[in-house]
Amino acid sequence: LSASERTLQLLEHERMKFSFFAAMSKEIQFEYTVVPPMITFNTWGAERLGLKETVMDPTHSDCIRRIMDSEAMAGLSSALRASTPAQPVVRFDCRMRIGEEERWTRIVARATWSSDEPPRYTGAIGKAIDIHDSRMKLNALERMASHDALTGLLNRQAFEQLKSQLRISSEPLAFLIIDVDVFKSINDNYGHDVGDQALIKVARLLDENFRKVDYVLRIGGDEFAVIMEKTGPDKKPIIRSKIEAINEILQHPEDEAVFPKYSVSVGIAFSEKGFYDDLFQQTDQALYHTKENGRCGYTFYDEL
Repeated sequence: LSASERTLQLLEHERMKFSFFAAMSKEIQFEYTVVPPMITFNTWGAERLGLKETVMDPTHSDCIRRIMDSEAMAGLSSALRASTPAQPVVRFDCRMRIGEEERWTRIVARATWSSDEPPRYTGAIGKAIDIHDSRMKLNALERMASHDALTGLLNRQAFEQLKSQLRISSEPLAFLIIDVDVFKSINDNYGHDVGDQALIKVARLLDENFRKVDYVLRIGGDEFAVIMEKTGPDKKPIIRSKIEAINEILQHPEDEAVFPKYSVSVGIAFSEKGFYDDLFQQTDQALYHTKENGRCGYTFYDEL
């Protein structure tokens, strides 16, 4: 065999090994070049994505955009171009559409650079690993840590983190503490199962009546909170109507013999800028005033 034939045989042998091991590991492997603009996939990866092994001009290719949206493509490109010859490896997590399903995928890639001075970014080699199942398990664990198991609302731990974030906010906000009236008597007279249902009902009504952008939390046994960003005293009529609507429903259960009528008491305070340390205390004072004046209502701290 001539030297060129032996080289071709060796190259074909290496390509076969590369394809075999990639298929065994179920990895989507790729090589991208800037000039010419082209991405090449291993055989298994191309079949998995439903693509040809070579796709020209991938950033403008409809078939590539079908599996990876423009925002993810731009993010990956920025990460690769922000690398350096000394630190060329990047990790990038994104959603990719594989078949009919969107799955979380981790792309581990090594940017390639020219030997010029200064070096030029010339492309990348890498692989895409399916991390969807582990990502979903992690998300579920994170949700369990930050959400109340009974009501599904954000919990006290999430509340403390949220307060820290809002301390640096420059936006006005309204803070509400909601307390279920005579909750102990509900538990004593109807049992803890009915007490749990009473809490779940309050949580649902709060979630339905306040905006999707508002934070609704369960911060204690029968105590809830709502944080409304970009909300000042001019929104008092809206807040009043929401609380009155909730109490109207709670005071008129469908079957009072099975489920009691009850109510909530609410304290509200406003902040011109972020969540400051005394805001909780002010809202709590407003709540106490509501309790002392017959329950089933609300008090604004600035009206005390």
